[in-house]
Amino acid sequence: MARKTKEEAEKTYQALLQAAANLFIKNGIAETTLNQIAKEAGVTRGAFYWHFEDKNDVVRALWESYAKPQLEPLRQNLVSSFQTNPVDSLRHVTSQLLDRLINDERLGQALRIVMHNVELSENHTALREYLMEEHKMMIESFTAAFERINVAGLLRTDRAVETIAWGYICLMGGLVEKHFMPGTPLMLPDQGQNILDMYLDGVVMVQPDT
Repeated sequence: MARKTKEEAEKTYQALLQAAANLFIKNGIAETTLNQIAKEAGVTRGAFYWHFEDKNDVVRALWESYAKPQLEPLRQNLVSSFQTNPVDSLRHVTSQLLDRLINDERLGQALRIVMHNVELSENHTALREYLMEEHKMMIESFTAAFERINVAGLLRTDRAVETIAWGYICLMGGLVEKHFMPGTPLMLPDQGQNILDMYLDGVVMVQPDT
């Protein structure tokens, strides 16, 4: 019986997450009520409060469940997978990220909600700090990737490594933004990777054949 109760609780939790994701994208977070989320999930409002404190808690849970399992391994690879060719390693991780944006619907939902629907006022301190910390860790990982390229003597510019990493991140963010816009003909991951490669060609020296 205990196992069944635990399984049912997990099923309710996942139903609430999916219902909230659908409604947040359709109506926006501010315009979505807790009653709507519960109704969409087929549960009571009391069931919502059993799992979540408020909508901000749901947003954090969506990120933890839908985005982080996909992004965290890639972030770790940015830091650790540069034993051979650091430029090729960066391209490989980026290609994986763009591919997951296409093929993982839940990851796409989480990114759309965080990028387009979250409203971080002074009343949302905990959520704002959490998302800022997640963003900071990703920035630090990309900076570490470019630092390894720099240590290998492959950066052609005298710009600060952090500035180069920021440029790459901003370009990638723009590609993701375009991907989510209705009617955008941008084809990820192929076109996206080509655009990012053009940026890399401008900051990375041609590597000699071995």
